[in-house]
Amino acid sequence: MVMRQARAALEKATGRRPPGAGEPGGPDPSQFMRGVAIGALVGAAIAGSTLWQRRRLRGRIRREFREEGGSSKA
Repeated sequence: MVMRQARAALEKATGRRPPGAGEPGGPDPSQFMRGVAIGALVGAAIAGSTLWQRRRLRGRIRREFREEGGSSKA
């Protein structure tokens, strides 16, 4: 049932049937959705890693500034 709904959604969105649709070995919407999900997870992991690195760097800079006797107030 889900496969039919996915195919119908793809046909509705593109306005045409994908090549090979309905043929054995034709395109499988579940594979497309799996790829989208994996891509989203990888993207989220990369973004999270970048945010974590920035946070750690900011904390290190603040600690070094305090150790030098600097003041955060201008």
